[in-house]
Amino acid sequence: MTQLRLAELLGVDQKTISNIEGGRLLKKPMGLALAQVLEVSHTWLITGQGTMEPQGDEITASERKLIKAWRRMPQGFKRVILELSIKLMELNKSSKGGNR
Repeated sequence: MTQLRLAELLGVDQKTISNIEGGRLLKKPMGLALAQVLEVSHTWLITGQGTMEPQGDEITASERKLIKAWRRMPQGFKRVILELSIKLMELNKSSKGGNR
């Protein structure tokens, strides 16, 4: 992702992204927004500690889109998507178990 594209997603100018990449202090509101757009853990982004994957109640931009779509979705669609998701997770789990 380019600095310009990231700046557009965050609603800031490219100079702000350049400053962040250059090691300038990243303030909490921008850090939270940046972590969501990049879909990484805020703690990891700011401190370099912990795991890169979002933890606990951190929500990524993709998860926000999914939640927004879910809330607008008809109940019947929700039921089908939930059932398919469960089946896909089971398939993924069994395929990983079979590769041992």
